[in-house]
Amino acid sequence: MSPKNNITALHISILQELFYLENATCNQLTLRVQKSLPLVAKAINDLENWNFIKDTGLAPSSGGRRPLNYSLVNNRFYFILVSSDQFSTQIGIYDWGMNLVHPINRITLEIQQSDALFKIVNTIKEYIHDAGIESNLIMGIGFGMPGFIQATEGINHTYLTPPTNFYLREYLSQEIGLPVFIENDSRLIALSELKFNKELNQEHSLVINLGWGIGLGILINDSLFTGSDGFAGEFSHIPLSDDKILCTCGKQGCLEAVASLTAIVKKAIKEIDKGRSTRLQALKKLDNRNDMVDLIFNEALAGDQFAIELIADAAYSIGKGLAILIHILNPKEIVLSGKSSPILNFMMAPMQQALHRFCIPKLFSNIEIKASTLGPDAVFKGAAILVMQQLNKEKLNSFLN
Repeated sequence: MSPKNNITALHISILQELFYLENATCNQLTLRVQKSLPLVAKAINDLENWNFIKDTGLAPSSGGRRPLNYSLVNNRFYFILVSSDQFSTQIGIYDWGMNLVHPINRITLEIQQSDALFKIVNTIKEYIHDAGIESNLIMGIGFGMPGFIQATEGINHTYLTPPTNFYLREYLSQEIGLPVFIENDSRLIALSELKFNKELNQEHSLVINLGWGIGLGILINDSLFTGSDGFAGEFSHIPLSDDKILCTCGKQGCLEAVASLTAIVKKAIKEIDKGRSTRLQALKKLDNRNDMVDLIFNEALAGDQFAIELIADAAYSIGKGLAILIHILNPKEIVLSGKSSPILNFMMAPMQQALHRFCIPKLFSNIEIKASTLGPDAVFKGAAILVMQQLNKEKLNSFLN
């Protein structure tokens, strides 16, 4: 029988690093956790004996004896991961190796509806029940969502208002019976890039989430910058337009109001009502915003001039906003991610045009702008990182005694 309280901060650090790296040698882990080789070797031995990690064979040799590689035991523990945007919510359960173990549940739901929180809570409960995973094996729920979020306090000031006297995270944890961690979806995408994109410049990078809003994650000195109150990165609400179009935040002229997917859909319908000739006429017959965006993307890819124009106009405004960020933050790299990923080829040229027009050449000349390689699961990956960053020592210890 193992003694109680064997799990230490070093054990948890090793588990976290193996999650980010997928596999690593003892020497690699020593460098990552910045502890001595004997201490790390002992901790690895403990974790292997407890069936938290396993050796996966010999690593490639760089000269001399080949070291062992280690990885997490994937099916030892699980995460519930939730990703909401303004019009839909996705729920999935993944093991430690980020393998999906139960089909993702996607529901159409406008997050600003008064009963949206109630529906999400019930859907998560039903999903956990249907998945058949024992709740004690679930390390927690990571939840990415839009809005002005203070993750430390667990508050969303924009959406999913809980009953009086509750913060959102507290309410979710109480209703579902598991630890819950929330964060803005754009910052989670940036966190995913930081931890999983091995080619990313981690010292000075910006990650742009092009979706129903236009989010920003700021990566500085190998960490996610969140600002004094946790609101850093509200790129959507930089006032860039003179059109006085009302934004969801209540202000006029925000970037989101002229360049987000929401703005593109509204502009498309407005121009069609004016008699614009386009293959997008079917937009007015659709009720689902995701279907509307898919139609615009598909018609742009098929060559519809108006669809391409809509995307190009939005991209030009985004490029103008990026010029401001470049002047203030001087990044080395800008990564484009989010729901607009399928049509980035149409966006790059107008973005570059705006940057050349509004950005001082010396500041812009060495910046690399590129598409994310993480795919559509970036928010889920970031949500998993949230849970891994908060691994509960007491819960892990319960499996040793």
